Amino acid sequence: WREAIDTSQTFASYAGCVAETLTTGSKNYVAPDVQIFGGEHVRVAVAEKRGMILLTMHTGGWEVAGPLLAEHTHSDVVLVMHGERDPSAMHIHDRAREAGGVRVIHIGPDPLAALPLVRHLTEKKGAAAMQVDRPPASGRVLDVKLLDRAGTLPEGPFRLAQLTGAPLLPVFCERLGFRRYRFEAHSARTLPRRATPEQVRAVAQSVADDMTRFLRAHPTQWFEF
Repeated sequence: WREAIDTSQTFASYAGCVAETLTTGSKNYVAPDVQIFGGEHVRVAVAEKRGMILLTMHTGGWEVAGPLLAEHTHSDVVLVMHGERDPSAMHIHDRAREAGGVRVIHIGPDPLAALPLVRHLTEKKGAAAMQVDRPPASGRVLDVKLLDRAGTLPEGPFRLAQLTGAPLLPVFCERLGFRRYRFEAHSARTLPRRATPEQVRAVAQSVADDMTRFLRAHPTQWFEF
């Protein structure tokens, strides 16, 4: 499957996304033109007032999802990310994201690092965007079938959903052209606080199925390198 992808298109999409992200808040900034599909799923999740865990991927325009939801749902959205190896590069990216109206929370292997997220979801009823296509080397994972192969998703978002009661909402984006994006939301999943391992795996697999359908439809939009 991967061998059939035109990698030049993938890198061109990636370069365009990085350039557009870094212009956020500058004099060269142009407001994005965004098509929204599945907006009803977002509205239902917001109406429940239990916070939201947005499951995203490293795809074209994924960073548009946070600011877009913050603007259209009036939710307090944070991006949950692992720290980059280069602190200077991390600072540049974080500054651009915050200029778009979204705060960034960096987490690591320390279990206590998730406490601010728990408060954000339970007390503020905010939203946390987390990428699930690239599990951290130091974290626990859930085995799934992804693109007809054995794959893994990070366990953290699913345990966070158990702990807080916040719905899991898969949200994927693709870049259509200069400052043009397509935003796709899927139905929310919830997990009871005492979910069995089988229940957790079933929800994780349903999310992986959504990921597979999106990636098959937009293979050059996945920046998995």
